[in-house]
Amino acid sequence: MKKKYMVTACLSILMLISTLLFTACIPSFRYDYEELKNEVVKIEIIDLGENIYGGGNDFESKISQLLITIEDEEVINDVVLDISKLVYKQLLFGDPMWHRGICIKLYYKGGGYEILSLYMIARFDPAGKPVYSQFRSCSEKAFNALIEKYLD
Repeated sequence: MKKKYMVTACLSILMLISTLLFTACIPSFRYDYEELKNEVVKIEIIDLGENIYGGGNDFESKISQLLITIEDEEVINDVVLDISKLVYKQLLFGDPMWHRGICIKLYYKGGGYEILSLYMIARFDPAGKPVYSQFRSCSEKAFNALIEKYLD
């Protein structure tokens, strides 16, 4: 009986340690305010509905609704300041091309753009082809508060 208890206790401790190690190693990411301020020329808030982007050149056709376009430099600076406050964490599991719901689309000086959603960051070249995607998540409360602030 004592041996069975020791094995169970050791396994429990091992599981606790491995859980702490995996969660402690998840890198976080924040956008640099100065970089965004100097590079972003336009921002759109878009609603993709329940569509999921699965790659290829059909991303634009998946947009359900354009909610707002921001081109005023002062407002762009406010938005990118708020974006720079979001803390994205790398997710260990999931579909890396998952965009749905309301997203933020940042247009850069070079002609490319980036889509920020609750679970995904993806960069596109000027032709709309994906350059990279990262499966990251930020606080749902903070992301939704940012969206609501500029939709009002």
